[in-house]
Amino acid sequence: MCVASVFVEKLLREVPDVQKIFLLVRAKNEEAAMQRLKTEIIDCELFTRLKNAYGERYEEFMRSKLVAVVGNICDPWLGMNSNDVRVIADQVNVIISIAGTTKWHERYDVLLDLNVRGLSRLLNYAMDCKKLDLFLHVSSAYVNRETLEVVLEKPIVLYESITERQNNSNSNSPTLPVELDIENELKMVAEFASTIPNNQLPTEMAKLGIRRAKIHGLSSGYLVTKDMGEMLITRLRDKLPSVIIRPPFIESCFREPVSGWIEGYRGMDPMIISYGKGQLQGICADPASILDVVSRAGKN
Repeated sequence: MCVASVFVEKLLREVPDVQKIFLLVRAKNEEAAMQRLKTEIIDCELFTRLKNAYGERYEEFMRSKLVAVVGNICDPWLGMNSNDVRVIADQVNVIISIAGTTKWHERYDVLLDLNVRGLSRLLNYAMDCKKLDLFLHVSSAYVNRETLEVVLEKPIVLYESITERQNNSNSNSPTLPVELDIENELKMVAEFASTIPNNQLPTEMAKLGIRRAKIHGLSSGYLVTKDMGEMLITRLRDKLPSVIIRPPFIESCFREPVSGWIEGYRGMDPMIISYGKGQLQGICADPASILDVVSRAGKN
């Protein structure tokens, strides 16, 4: 819940009049979901400013705003029970699509299930939400192909080839005329999986993701699936009010709510820690490169 936790904290602190925040939580039952809510949000150090502001009323305030919903975007109807499906569809105004894996070299079939099929299920559900004003999707800055020019923030369109996209962006980078077709990609992966023994599937699926990324001009299978996710959204842009944001690496909090706060080791963290411990002697990179890093919830 790392980025999601920061978003929840910021929203509750800046917009305390928000009525409800429904949090889709992977858990075996409602009790387990409530335990995750307490451990990862209510009792988390990240919410210290809210604790200080509300004092003895803090937990009461949090429970009045946050609703832990048992679910999983990989399951039909997002894994929710029929009552939650109906209640949320009748009430929700904004959907924040932030679920997914942050492992760039995860198994390709797992990435497709989370970032493509899961997002497709969420979009289908969003279309049934009666009061929806906005569908906000968190993508990645790196969905853009490798290029030396200025990268324009243009939407990724379904069935648009690499050549077409870069020509539209006035890019002179060498490209391959390879079309990224979601349906064909899913079919290809299913057929590939049927030919691989189960004990070899994790390794071979990870390798497949790397191969598909090279074909489509990207650096990982993760980015191929994030590309496809954006395509799904742009296909519905005339029917669904939507915004896509593309952050680069997201690291620790800069100033607020707790300077330096971070959960686990993500993005650049392992590299930074290894360098600090002397385990990594240097980094192979272009010294003239500009590196963008987002500090969570920071003002600058």
